[in-house]
Amino acid sequence: MFPEIHVFFSGRLPERMAVNAMFNALHFPFALPGQGALEGHRGFMPMRLQHVETGFEFDVFDNAEMLALMAGAMDPAFDRSVTFRWSGDDEERLAALCTAAALATMLGAVVLDDEAVSPFSAEEAVEKARGMLKWIVPQLEGERAIGFKGGTSPIHLREYLRPLLESRKDLVLVDRYLVMRPVRHVLRGAALGRYDRYAVDIHRLLMPMYDPTVACTSYDQLPGAWEIWEPHFQPLLLDQLREQVFTPLASVTSLSDFAGAMRTRKHPNGEHIIALVRSLLLAGEAEQAAAFVEEGERSANGEHEAELMRKLRGDLGRDIADMCDDHHRREADMASILKLKAIWEPTPFPVELPKGSRAARTDEAPFPLAP
Repeated sequence: MFPEIHVFFSGRLPERMAVNAMFNALHFPFALPGQGALEGHRGFMPMRLQHVETGFEFDVFDNAEMLALMAGAMDPAFDRSVTFRWSGDDEERLAALCTAAALATMLGAVVLDDEAVSPFSAEEAVEKARGMLKWIVPQLEGERAIGFKGGTSPIHLREYLRPLLESRKDLVLVDRYLVMRPVRHVLRGAALGRYDRYAVDIHRLLMPMYDPTVACTSYDQLPGAWEIWEPHFQPLLLDQLREQVFTPLASVTSLSDFAGAMRTRKHPNGEHIIALVRSLLLAGEAEQAAAFVEEGERSANGEHEAELMRKLRGDLGRDIADMCDDHHRREADMASILKLKAIWEPTPFPVELPKGSRAARTDEAPFPLAP
């Protein structure tokens, strides 16, 4: 969903002071905040590049299967990885790349980014970082000369959204996700993207917590972009969120509602259709799911659609308890990946409960349009 860089290594992560010393040795204009080891750090890592506040998401993984999935065939001595994730901002990417290069140099590690098909050496990572520094730093120096202090990083977004976040305790900003909370089975909100260095775009976000594939395909981008230097940027941004995001999404409070939203999409893809059927099954509406699949089988156009319907026919015959167990695990994984554990409420699926108690125990919280 967001760009990533991975460092594959073995052993323990170094102290922050040692990383900062390596930054100096490599002539990287960054510094890690605080003291102590990186070993226990999880989540957002703030950094500063000249006058620009930046940073990235920082996670450590020890799962051998995940390492193999990310990097394929690789030196088996590398049994751990650090993942840096950011939103697309150039300064965030540079911060992640410089930190990855420094760690790889210190640990004798290898690096994998979203532009490479296989891991590359620490030396190559250092050269990539230096190449990016050559055009980023002059740009920042020019901004400092004219007194420009704005930006589109998550830190800047939090400041722009401060009035909204202070008045709505049922909203939370996680990286670039503005999310209605708490979250049970359906994630509702906005993904605030970086249109360019000086503009923000808005994606209406509606996805089931159990399916990361749908997470990559169910953004609806609102027309246009909001330029941060415009005098009325902040009120316009907040108005668009209220009218184009909160208003249509407030009524989606259940898996059945989510399935209805997928049914009415103008151009649904295979992932949307799969999510529709599975949501109906998990909502305890097997008859509706079967009717949808039967209609799809009759109207299938070509082998691709026919194969999709065969896959969905298999879902209809699947043991529902097994499906629920599988999708509970998927939800937990998604909550971890998106840093939503603090606001996600593990909840039974409607099909696991008596009909009379389903709504109260499984629906998303109401979201009144006026706080």
